[in-house]
Amino acid sequence: MKPKIAPTSPKTKHEQQAFEQLYAAGLQTIEKPRRVPVGLTLALAFVVGVVGVVGGLAGVTALSDRVPADSWIRFFVPSATERVVVERNASPSASPEQVAVDRNDAIRPVLVGVYAGVPTTLETVADLPSPASFRGTGVIVANNGLIVTTRDVVPEPSTHLAILLSDQRLFPVTAVTLDPVSPYVFLTVEGSDFRSAKFAGRTTVVPGLDAFAYSVSGIPDTIAVNATVVSAVDVRRGDGSNALVESSDELDRLLLVSGAPLAPGTAVFNGSGEVLGVAVAEPVTGQQAIAPIWHMRAALRQLLRGTDLIRPSLGVTTVDVSRLPADTALTDRTVGALVASANATEQPAVAPRGAAASAGVKANDVVLQVNGLTIDRQNPLSEVVQDLTPGERATLTLARGAEELDVEVTLGILRP
Repeated sequence: MKPKIAPTSPKTKHEQQAFEQLYAAGLQTIEKPRRVPVGLTLALAFVVGVVGVVGGLAGVTALSDRVPADSWIRFFVPSATERVVVERNASPSASPEQVAVDRNDAIRPVLVGVYAGVPTTLETVADLPSPASFRGTGVIVANNGLIVTTRDVVPEPSTHLAILLSDQRLFPVTAVTLDPVSPYVFLTVEGSDFRSAKFAGRTTVVPGLDAFAYSVSGIPDTIAVNATVVSAVDVRRGDGSNALVESSDELDRLLLVSGAPLAPGTAVFNGSGEVLGVAVAEPVTGQQAIAPIWHMRAALRQLLRGTDLIRPSLGVTTVDVSRLPADTALTDRTVGALVASANATEQPAVAPRGAAASAGVKANDVVLQVNGLTIDRQNPLSEVVQDLTPGERATLTLARGAEELDVEVTLGILRP
């Protein structure tokens, strides 16, 4: 085919002749341009893109070496396996010494010294009586000024107590509430601008956990800190068979920490500055007994609502089935609380006229569940009951011989 110039072309006659001569000289055909496959085009584009990116990152890396470390402009060239978190003016990791200082600074404001025999007219720290009036340590557990300590510090209600904060503020105690089921005592003061302690979660407390004991001395603003370790969790009081039997109406399971005895009311914290509990005077050789902080949660909820502190009563004594010797008759059960007593004469397994007796609970029954919650080492019967509301109706799932049955029980009321 002989090519022709389109009529609308501005070509001159001379240009048309030159084109025709070129065709006659050997240009046999005018073929369509060869198209490159789409896949190849994309591959080439990808290669070119990668080369560009690599080159750009190399330039950025070189530039980053010239940027001051504390500049707000930061450059990162991550590898394929790295995940980069950009922090503005990020500081290097704190040393263990600095971590300890920060923890102490956070804990100090939640600790108080408890003083007895303080006149109601006392207004300043300088007027405090002699150090003999110092009773022990307390911990602020709510920012309205509610404080917890133990009966080793405040054995009974008193109208002449005061607490001293680490910032030298002094407050008279306006109310003292003894928990009827635990060693805890709650002190109420009137004031503002309090900092409260954070509570450790029960599941985070395990043997071997690093702990730190904080106690206030009789000298204002003097706090002693001792490093220790949680050596045991969920320990029963007493010896021999008495250590197995526990009351549904008493919270007496303990933590143990290693080391010498601690001063009354000493608060024990974990490494994150969360309170684990408060020291109690228990005869444990080479270790110190701690009342766990989770034993006071239900009481704290009532006190923060401004109501009187009352506790629920089931009226039984039990033995954790998982703690029984392997050769007992209950080897087919691994969970539950056996209704039993170490001394039926002094303390029957089922208290007469108690809530459990009224519901038909009998000695040698095994309480398997309360309101559907299985009773085991993680959920002891006493702690499950004490987390309920006094006067509440609860469902007990019992094993009586080979039979299982549900009984409804209306919990009684315990008062301080």
